[in-house]
Amino acid sequence: MPEKQQLECPLCHGTTFKREQGKIDSKWGITAHKVYLFICEICRFIMYFSKGRTIWDFD
Repeated sequence: MPEKQQLECPLCHGTTFKREQGKIDSKWGITAHKVYLFICEICRFIMYFSKGRTIWDFD
């Protein structure tokens, strides 16, 4: 069984994060990308991870 790796900030090497969810729309609003945002509690660096893609999400 592979070891579970811990998420680490690439700037300050912190390992504690605030987790939020968000959505990024394309330039023309035709597509949207749902994302998880991990915000480093030390330096506030934000890492984006894809939650999935949706084409007809206009809210």
